[in-house]
Amino acid sequence: MNYDKDIKKAFIKKYLKDIMKLMDIPITESNRDTPERVAKMWTDELFLNRNNDNMDKLISAIKVFPNEYGSELVIVKDIGFNSMCEHHWLPFSGKVTLGYVPKDVVVGLSKIPRIVKYFSKKPQLQEQLTKEIGEFFYEIVKPNAVFVEVQAEHQCVSCRGIECDCSTKTYYKKVEKGYEKYYEEFKERMKD
Repeated sequence: MNYDKDIKKAFIKKYLKDIMKLMDIPITESNRDTPERVAKMWTDELFLNRNNDNMDKLISAIKVFPNEYGSELVIVKDIGFNSMCEHHWLPFSGKVTLGYVPKDVVVGLSKIPRIVKYFSKKPQLQEQLTKEIGEFFYEIVKPNAVFVEVQAEHQCVSCRGIECDCSTKTYYKKVEKGYEKYYEEFKERMKD
């Protein structure tokens, strides 16, 4: 169902109050507005792009320029992100590195973090985030090759279940014939 944002917030607020009551969490001055804060956080921030309603804004914000200097490999490293695990709705966060081999155009460098931020704003798996960033970039920029590395730490692993601190890396690559060597260069540069 597609509810108005204010109706969604009202439902979430009501259900969270019920959950607090069910879990015997006493209402205090400090947590009295928690259901409202969580409702706002979910609808306006953490799950903002869960249904791609904002995709047109993202596409219109991506600016490309002629590859007039013949750039071979462009890498933007350590783009911070925060997302939510779709299994437990706990955060996972980390860094994205995107490399690409331009064909006819290069993209404004600030647009790459914008892409990462857009796709991180929904509940999902890290593998999905990695793939969506890579596929979107490839579709919009049409490079000879694109490589994405996402390294993240998951709160659903560190604060529940096994309670272990660790990080996970996921990769995406799409390479046109004749540009395979750039993947090795990308991986080598990740060691820097």
